Amino acid sequence: MFPFQPIDLSKLSYAAVLDMLAPLLPGGTIALGWLYSHPALFGNLHDERSLKITLAGFVVYVVGFVMLQLTAFIMAGVALAVLIRKTEIHEPWRNIEWRRLVSKFLGAELSPPLEEPPAEVPDQPLPFTNAENLSKAIGENWAKRMAPNNFRLRWDRWYEILKARFPVPQNDQQAFANLYFSTLNSIGWAGLISAYISSRHVGWLIWSACMLTIIFSHVSFALNFKQQQYPDPSGDYLAAEMLKAIEARGSGANSDTHGSPDVR
Repeated sequence: MFPFQPIDLSKLSYAAVLDMLAPLLPGGTIALGWLYSHPALFGNLHDERSLKITLAGFVVYVVGFVMLQLTAFIMAGVALAVLIRKTEIHEPWRNIEWRRLVSKFLGAELSPPLEEPPAEVPDQPLPFTNAENLSKAIGENWAKRMAPNNFRLRWDRWYEILKARFPVPQNDQQAFANLYFSTLNSIGWAGLISAYISSRHVGWLIWSACMLTIIFSHVSFALNFKQQQYPDPSGDYLAAEMLKAIEARGSGANSDTHGSPDVR
């Protein structure tokens, strides 16, 4: 049996409140469209008014919940498109200054080379003297051709390692924005449905407003989700964290030097 504990409403976040009240917005939009096309329903509220209002509120909440779930699938498709279509290649290590900072942080033993080697293509054909010399020449030419690619692979691998070493803190406002844009998208679709089911004439302004709401929510959700997936595309945050680590390492070394006794 569950213990009877009081509910502390002060601990509820804005996201939790919006998540609980969100179904009322698209459901209420569809309900307004239905009432607009059936104005005679207001005259039937004098009998059992409380029961009818409670039942109507429950139906509005269920319809809004269904609308939110359907639009969640649409937003999932938008998020998948953002992940698949990687329009920008985030490679801050292409900047020589960034590579110098990483090289100083990693040290000479772990750091890849700073300068990108050129891809050397042999001008003369390989000599066919014997199998051993031919195999050695092929291996050397292949290594020269693949040197730029190996350079990029090593730096890209260290970039991923350093991102795991200094993760960017999550922004709670971005997660709240995802819920907000998803709710706004459901309201736009609910407005289109209510305008469609209404038997009366609906002006073009209503249709345009609903379409603009859907387009705005899609674009805003895609931009916000992209920023969540790539929070530090230029590597500035990562560079700042490495600078802090280098400064802390230097200050620690200085304190050890000044604090050590002079043994002669």
